[in-house]
Amino acid sequence: MKLYYVDQRKVFPFLQPVEVWDEQGNVRYRLKSKCTVGLQLYLLTPYDEEVASIRQKISLGTKFIVNVNDKELTVSRTATWKGKRYCTVSELNWKAEGILGYRTYQITAGDQQIAQVRMVEFSKGHKDALYEALKKIAHVPASALDQGNCCEIDFSDDQNEAEVLAVVMAIEAALSVGR
Repeated sequence: MKLYYVDQRKVFPFLQPVEVWDEQGNVRYRLKSKCTVGLQLYLLTPYDEEVASIRQKISLGTKFIVNVNDKELTVSRTATWKGKRYCTVSELNWKAEGILGYRTYQITAGDQQIAQVRMVEFSKGHKDALYEALKKIAHVPASALDQGNCCEIDFSDDQNEAEVLAVVMAIEAALSVGR
């Protein structure tokens, strides 16, 4: 299964909602922000039912607390002494590694792949058809697709979609505020 969202790094997720849609162009989730001390986000269904909350933990490192499925998860952004950057979800023993800044990474638990996130390039015809479908249901500007800012999340079959998506959005938030 795959979900898509537009990476709006310059404003993500501060100024406008981010919509997440499936392969058929249906909006599956929305991410809204709330201005507080630190960043606070809400992952909602299209019917405004809260699925998860994501809040920035004010600390020395970049950390976000994700509340999803009656679990509290800590997503931390880390760097090795050699400069390699990655994110961890300590309660689940997940690790996101790859080229985080270019939204090309895998989330794994040991040897098991949980999900893969990557930037998606569209052909002209596919992009036009996608934009026509999206403008009816989502607030995705055509310029966002032109800039190649669309990200794809490819889930492993047995994963909880909301849990993985909430972690990916916490990683996005950590990348946005951790610059």
